[in-house]
Amino acid sequence: MGIFTIRRRFNIVKVREEREKFLRTMQDKGVVSNLRTKVRYEALPAMYEDQTVIRRGKEVIKKKVVQRPVYFYADFVYEVNGVQVVEEVKDTKKPFNSLYRLKKAMMNYFHGIKIVEISEPTVWNNPNFNKQPR
Repeated sequence: MGIFTIRRRFNIVKVREEREKFLRTMQDKGVVSNLRTKVRYEALPAMYEDQTVIRRGKEVIKKKVVQRPVYFYADFVYEVNGVQVVEEVKDTKKPFNSLYRLKKAMMNYFHGIKIVEISEPTVWNNPNFNKQPR
């Protein structure tokens, strides 16, 4: 079981590396611009509540963290014709976990950012792939 997991992880890392090489080539050709990797987005901000604390005989209102922020790390972010594209490389053989689905929904609902999921190298080797962002 451990060997299978290592191989599967290695394959998805290899696909990410291939995708990055492809996007770097497209950036050199001028098709995409402003390519960034591992970009952090705050999918859900931290939540605070006021807490009254007595310090040196005085009441002080202190903010207490109720919920820490939830972050989404995008694999690739770039622009095509001035439109920002956020990409995530995913394995199609393995179903998406519920945490990823929740973060994807929060990114769309709170920030209006739709995530493009990429899985197969044959898809992005198509010359018409990067002409219109989805």
